[in-house]
Amino acid sequence: MGIRARVPPIEIAASPERVREIFLDFDHMSQWHTSHFKSLDIVTPGKKGITLAPGDKMRVNLGGGMNFGANITENSKDRLTWKGGVSYLLVGEHTFEFRPSQATPGGTTFVQYEDFTGLLTFGMKSDQEKTSGGFQRVNEDLKKRAETLVSADLPVLPDGQYPLGTCAQTTIELDLAPVLSDGAAVVFPGDEAWHDLVARASTPRVAPQYIAVVEVATEADVEHTIRFANKHGYPFLAASGSHGWTTALAEMHNGIQINLRRMNSVTVNDDGLTATAGGGILQWEATRALFAKGKMTPTGICACVSVAGPALGGGHGMLQGRHGFAADNLVSARVTLANGTSVTASGTQNPDLFWGLKGAGHNLGVVTSLEMSLYDADELWRMDVLTYTQDKLEQIFAVWNELEDEIADPGLLVAGGTVAWNPALDDKHPIINILLYSAGNATAIERYVAAFQGALGPPAASVTVTDIPYGDVFATGGFGVDSPVCRKDANVVGYPASVSRWDGAGMRAGFELFTELTRQAKYSTSMWLLESFGRKGVRDIDVASAAVPAEERQRHILHAPVLWWDGADEGDVAEVRAWGVKFQEAVRPRDAEKPHSYVNYAMGDESVPEVYGEDPARLQRLRALKREFDPMNRFGFYSPIV
Repeated sequence: MGIRARVPPIEIAASPERVREIFLDFDHMSQWHTSHFKSLDIVTPGKKGITLAPGDKMRVNLGGGMNFGANITENSKDRLTWKGGVSYLLVGEHTFEFRPSQATPGGTTFVQYEDFTGLLTFGMKSDQEKTSGGFQRVNEDLKKRAETLVSADLPVLPDGQYPLGTCAQTTIELDLAPVLSDGAAVVFPGDEAWHDLVARASTPRVAPQYIAVVEVATEADVEHTIRFANKHGYPFLAASGSHGWTTALAEMHNGIQINLRRMNSVTVNDDGLTATAGGGILQWEATRALFAKGKMTPTGICACVSVAGPALGGGHGMLQGRHGFAADNLVSARVTLANGTSVTASGTQNPDLFWGLKGAGHNLGVVTSLEMSLYDADELWRMDVLTYTQDKLEQIFAVWNELEDEIADPGLLVAGGTVAWNPALDDKHPIINILLYSAGNATAIERYVAAFQGALGPPAASVTVTDIPYGDVFATGGFGVDSPVCRKDANVVGYPASVSRWDGAGMRAGFELFTELTRQAKYSTSMWLLESFGRKGVRDIDVASAAVPAEERQRHILHAPVLWWDGADEGDVAEVRAWGVKFQEAVRPRDAEKPHSYVNYAMGDESVPEVYGEDPARLQRLRALKREFDPMNRFGFYSPIV
């Protein structure tokens, strides 16, 4: 006498063919279900789940030592059955049925049961409830998976599955490549261009995993790629500068990189007041092209990052003291959404989306082009570098605070610095470089230089460079494409903080921690970035005009230790992570300010309010935008809102 273990059928809003295809992709079942079946492994060589035939063999792993062989007895369009166990003692025949639904048009009634026979079936009665519970979890997980993949807008969860029951490369070559423009290209692992396309500043610590790179050349290419990814259940990630270091990027598995670098044009518009740039253009490309026309636009500091990337998170930069953040200079953008359609976002078209792009844009779409405000680039710049030893640390930050208290509007002046090793000046401690940049040779920069030297005495070393054209400012200042900050050959990590004033005691505590860690040879090329950008330009902008949080406009001081090291040792990653937690706690100001991190510097461990602001109404608005434009979090790999 036998026993049947079963659960009620479950209705799935997907066709029987699709549900069967999903279920039979055993290689990737672990991406959506592990609670009952730990794995289903095909033993017969050369077979996939979809091609199994009667007599083929597999192993069923239920965990807890329950691992048995099974023989396929049927694999038809509406039923899969296997039989396994120990002859005469306990044999189970497990059946899965994919019936056309009578309740859900076009859907599936999924039925699952197992018939047990043998001498030990009497013992199954006590386990029947547990077994049925496992079946129920399979049903529920399959329903969720199938309905996600075939939902109308196809915004699937970023879980990194392969196309179901097919070869990834073949599917891309047959379904995607033919509809791309002549200027586009598809690159696969092993192709000559692969390494350069997937290399990141944070490799290997943060290394999104791709099965293909699509080098898009047009907005339509982006649309086709997203629609293809949605149809076949791939996650996707847009890339241009590839300098983000948030750990969320490492959640990309088996996805498609949408590489925007071929969309790197920039054109000054007829009125001369704005320029339109492609979504893949880098800062140095835009700066050079615009400067040749006598123009400039606010961008991020590093020459090797994209124009769009920093702007979507706000965009601190050299020009913000007069002109605001890069995001504040966004006039309009073309955006490809999670469903593969493109829209214009501006103050008059999709204004809510436009608001969200300016500060949280990474979460809302792929910006294929952007229109930015332009300004005349006719002023020459000056740079001063003052280098002091660590015994002057407290005085440095005291003077710095005094200067910012006294000079509310220093114009286009950026006060920055680095803490780094220079054994020629001090072989026992890192030294402190004060870096000052200003448009004009005789502005507030002279007061800064005089104040530091007056209080601290002559520096251990100093440099003054004048008459720098704006087009050369970034390279002269140490942020050019050949500078250390643009390297892609090592792990890089930073533990940022945004504050309104320097805290001398906290900076001393941070210095001691930085010194201790970077005495190790593997971390010795690291540096601690100190940045105090212009204030007036960003504070003159209405905080309600953009998703950039109020904290970002008020806390103009950013600092972060930028740690580099080679290799893929997980022990190093753990050491740095533990150190970073201690560091951020040590440097935190002893006032009432809650922790805040600039989204483009955020590491991925921060809370959503810590990155996007504490204002509940602002967060509610961002989440509403996310629900409207990306309800299933397709754009969830960079400082996700949800």
